[in-house]
This record gives sequence, C-alpha cells and structure tokens, in this order.
Amino acid sequence: LGLLRLLRLLRVVIIVRKVSAGRKKLRNLKKNSSGPDVSSHVDRVLETIDNLQSHKALPQHIKDDLEWVTTVITSNKLYTVSVEDDAHSGDAATAWIASGVEHPGQSQINLDDVTSRVPAAGKDGIAENRGPDFENEDDTQWGTHLAMLSGLSQAEADHLETALKPLEDWNFDIHIVAETTADHISQSIFMKLVIHYDLVRFLKLDFDKMFAFSSAIQKSYRPASQVLFHGGLHAADMLQCIHYCLQKPHQDSRGLGFFMDNLDKLVAFCAPLVINYAHPGVSNAFLCRTRHPRAIRYNDRFVLQNYNLAACFEVANQPESAFLSHADREFNEAWRMMLIAIVLRSDISSHYEELGLLQTKIAAPDFPDPTQLEHRLMLLSATVRLAEVSWGCRPQPTFKRWANLMVEQLFMQGDLEKQIGVPVSPFCDREIVSKPRCQVSFLLVVVNPFVAAFCAQFDNVKKELVDEGCEANQAVLQTAIR
Repeated sequence: LGLLRLLRLLRVVIIVRKVSAGRKKLRNLKKNSSGPDVSSHVDRVLETIDNLQSHKALPQHIKDDLEWVTTVITSNKLYTVSVEDDAHSGDAATAWIASGVEHPGQSQINLDDVTSRVPAAGKDGIAENRGPDFENEDDTQWGTHLAMLSGLSQAEADHLETALKPLEDWNFDIHIVAETTADHISQSIFMKLVIHYDLVRFLKLDFDKMFAFSSAIQKSYRPASQVLFHGGLHAADMLQCIHYCLQKPHQDSRGLGFFMDNLDKLVAFCAPLVINYAHPGVSNAFLCRTRHPRAIRYNDRFVLQNYNLAACFEVANQPESAFLSHADREFNEAWRMMLIAIVLRSDISSHYEELGLLQTKIAAPDFPDPTQLEHRLMLLSATVRLAEVSWGCRPQPTFKRWANLMVEQLFMQGDLEKQIGVPVSPFCDREIVSKPRCQVSFLLVVVNPFVAAFCAQFDNVKKELVDEGCEANQAVLQTAIR
C-alpha cells in the first residue's frame, strides 16, 4: 500500500513538472513577444491551476482533482459527453449516445489500424531526413518519369532541377523560380516532395494518377493578373515551408518530421493545393454578403474551403486521377477525413481559436503524442496554418513582394465592393488604408503570435522564422512608418 502511494505521488510530481514545463514555454513566449498578448482565457485558467498545484498547503486529493481538470482542458474534452456506468443502459443506449458525439466521417475509421499498416519514414533503410537534395537512384528515375509526364525537354527538366536545388533553404524565393516555371510550379514542387519522401512506395500511390490530380488542380488557379496572392505561387510557397520544417534538424531529433507519419505528410502536402484551388481572390465574408451561389450552397459556412474540398475530392474520384485507387477503403477515408479537418480549420475566421488551441496543447504534458488523432490533427493544422502565413517570415525582399501582393488583392476586393454597392471590408479601401500600417498590423496580430507559438514547440526553426523573419520584417516596417 505504501509503495502504491509513493508511485501515485511520483506520477503526480512528474505530470506537474511536465505541465509546468509547458507553462514555462508559454510564459517565455509572452515575455519575448514583441506584439500584443493574444492568449486565450484557457491559457490564464491553466496558469491559475498550475499555481494552485504548486501550493504546499493544498491537500493531495485536491491536487489530484486539479490534475484531472488540467487533463480535461488540455485534451480539449471539456464538452465531451461523460456517461456513467448504469445497469439500465444497454447497447442501444450506448449506440444513441455514440451517434450524438462522434464526428461525421470518423466513426467508422480506426486510424491507429490504418497507420499501423503504413510504413513510417525511417524504416526500410530510409532516414527521416534524406539529405540536402533529391539525388539518388530512385529519385532520378522518378524525376525522369515526371519530366516525361510534364512534357518537358531535357533542357527544361535540367533547368527546373537547378531552380529547385535550394528547396531546403529558407531563403528560397518562389517568385524567382516562377519567372521561368510559373505554369507548373506548385505541381512540380508537390510531385518533387512526393518523390523525396518516397510516398509512392510507402503509401502505394499511383504516380501517374497523382500527377493527373495535381495537374487538374494546377489548372484551376486563376492567372496572377486576376488573383494576385492566392494561387499556384502561394500553394508552392506553402509546400516549401512545410518541407523546410519537416527536414530541419532538431537537437534531440524530435523535430516536426519525428511526429508525422507518411499519411500525415500526404495530407500536409495536399492541403496547400486544396486551399488555393480556383481561389476567386475575395474572402468568405465577401461571398456571403453578396449572396454568391457558393455561399448559398454552403449556408455561409467556410464557403471557399467547402467548395475547394468538394471540387478536389471530385477530381480525386475521376478514374484518370484516382491516385489512391490501390489503397484500401479505410486509408482513403482516413486521408479524406484528415484533409477535410485541416482545410476547414484554415479559414482566417478560425485563426485565433486555432492559436488558443495550440497554446493550450503546448501546455499539455503529452503533446504532441502521435498516437492520438486529436494531437495529429492539431499538429497538421498548425503546420498548414504556419505555411499559410509564412510569407511574413521570409527574407526582406521576398517578404516585400508577398506583402504588396496581399494588400493589393485586398484593394482589388475593395474596388469590387464599391462597384456593386456593398460595404467595403476592413483593409480593402485603397483610398484610406496605408499599405505599411496594414502590413505591420498583420504581422503583429496574425503572423507573429502564431509563428512564435509554433516555435515554442519546435525551436529549431525559430531563428529563421522569428528572429530573422517576422520580427525583422516588423521592425523594418515600423521604422518606415515613423
């Protein structure tokens, strides 16, 4: 009995230390942040509980209850139904309860079973990070086949290979690469990453059909003269950011790539293509206010995201582009479910909710745990959201190009709103909005807090993304405003 009590006490001490370590990360995050405090109420509640748990006069049973409360909050289970065992409850009652709490699309999928049948990176002699370039025998063969499918001459293929050599470098400038390869840049990078991470062999994908899938999505992107920011270039830039974070070495070998299996990587690489699919260059709010047919169809709920997902799944179901045709039904459903979850969470209206969730998870003692679906989705969502705003962390010349394109796209929406007689959206009126002030405010309240939170978990990318990235760009803009 004495030993059991000792083990129980030891477990409490370990968990409290882990939670305190997570809280310390967030405290340092706030301390070092140059922007406003955008922490959620949950963050403050956890800090209060942490302080209570460290109080010596508090009885042990209260500390145990506080440990349970922390677990419920950090696991995002505050509103999860809790059913007490009851002799009168039967299978039928249990089934009704389950139908009321299960997420659509998840109830029939055993993700643990799916991923257990998918070889993880690092097995079969393939390392988690495969080096600084794509040069090995298998990659060369796939690269030759990719050039053939793309209809590139040998000279064009060699030029593309040279242009993509710095893909692992944070200074990679997609605009320079696109000057000669704009027509297929996102597709080229997507397929290169599929080759690089050996997803065709690991996941039993159909390479030719995957090429057809990415080609169909590439063709959906509007010309840069019509949609300045969202499109093929932005999708390609997001892909490069995800790849950079996956392959960036970590001092204890537990970087982002350690926590993502091959299914996660496939979802992460598909998400940028889907998010930018046929983007009209206007926001969800604009589509809802103007009663656009897509807004009516999707009841004003994540209009762009729902449309893009439906369109891309339709492409993936076509015989010529069904690249998952060799995978079983459960794997197909898992890929679909995870991609839906990630893309729907990418809307800007969910930004601060996602930031709050990420900060809460960082405080959890077991995050990120790759065996938990919720943790995997949170990590995927955070990675894709980071990629969406990562242009704000690019070196100054690249950042300036992206920043000007973003503001000009907002102004074009404002011009359209004036033409059709609806209220002009915030930051969209070119007659009154200052470009530098708009850009610096975006860095301060959108980019910086999220990137800093991500780097609190993965500090191996902090130097490039925060110190030399968004904070440096923010300082330059603030100097220009003064």
